[in-house]
Amino acid sequence: MPVKTSRSMKWVAFCIGAVIALYGLLLLTTALSGPANAGHTPLTLSGVSALAASAPFLALPFSLRAAKTLLALVPLMFGAGMLWLAFGRQHSAASDVWFNAAAVGLTVILLIHLGVAWRRGSRRPSA
Repeated sequence: MPVKTSRSMKWVAFCIGAVIALYGLLLLTTALSGPANAGHTPLTLSGVSALAASAPFLALPFSLRAAKTLLALVPLMFGAGMLWLAFGRQHSAASDVWFNAAAVGLTVILLIHLGVAWRRGSRRPSA
C-alpha cells in the first residue's frame, strides 16, 4: 500500500532541496569566479553533484513521478561519473585497481537495484 506524503513534508523536502541547491550554486560560483586553474575541478564537480542531488527534493512537491525518476537517475549519474573517473581518458595502467573495482561494483549494484525495483513495480496490481 503506497504511503501518502503530507503536504507539509513535501514542502520541508523542497526547503532541504533548496538549501542543497544553493550550496551547489555557491560552490559553482566560487569555482567559476576568478582565473581558471586546475584546482577548481573538484570544486566544480562538488557543485554539480550538489545540484544533481537536490533535484529530487525540488521536484517532490510538484510531481511524485518526476521525483521518483530523478531519484533513480541521480545515483546512476554518480555511477557513470565514477566509471568515467576510473576508465576515462586520464586512465593509466598504474591506476588503483580497488577504485576501478569499486566503480564497476557500484554501477552494477545500482543497475540490479533499479531492475529489481522496476520488476516489483510492474507486478504490483493496480488498486
